[in-house]
Amino acid sequence: MEVLIKNHSTGRIAGVTDQGQLNVHAETISQQHFISREFGRAFQVWGTSGTLTSGTNTVLHLKNDDPTRLLIVSYIRMQQVGSATGGSFGSIANYFEIGYNRTVASGGSAATIANSNRLSGSVSSVTATQGAPTMAGTFVSAERWYPDANAAQQILNKEGSIILGLNDTMEIRHVGTFTDGIA
Repeated sequence: MEVLIKNHSTGRIAGVTDQGQLNVHAETISQQHFISREFGRAFQVWGTSGTLTSGTNTVLHLKNDDPTRLLIVSYIRMQQVGSATGGSFGSIANYFEIGYNRTVASGGSAATIANSNRLSGSVSSVTATQGAPTMAGTFVSAERWYPDANAAQQILNKEGSIILGLNDTMEIRHVGTFTDGIA
């Protein structure tokens, strides 16, 4: 008995290799690219701490304001730059921390959110705040990341992504002893 796999819109029939395998064409792209291309709902945001002070400086705070959709954060790039006054790069005393549950009490400034698909016209339903705002609530730490001593741009590829439900928040902050530079 012969079995044919046929595309009904084009009429093409699938091929089979000499080894008995289905001959297919596949395209592999990142999840972000797929969502951007197909739905126009992939966004980028950039935040800065402003001048670092010794202690905790919020670099970026995100709040999911969308009434129906989850916010999925899948790629984070962090860098601390400065002359390392009051501390040293690569020190255990200077690190980035990612956590949840706090809100912006005052200060900071709005961070610009850009749609990666310029044809889309979709607008993000996220409030993004940068510039070391004053935070309220209890910080729930999820991850710490210690950049190395060269202060170069380094990437934390957050495997598994961060998923925020409705009204959930996340924060990226720099904790350390620096008294100058930025994160």
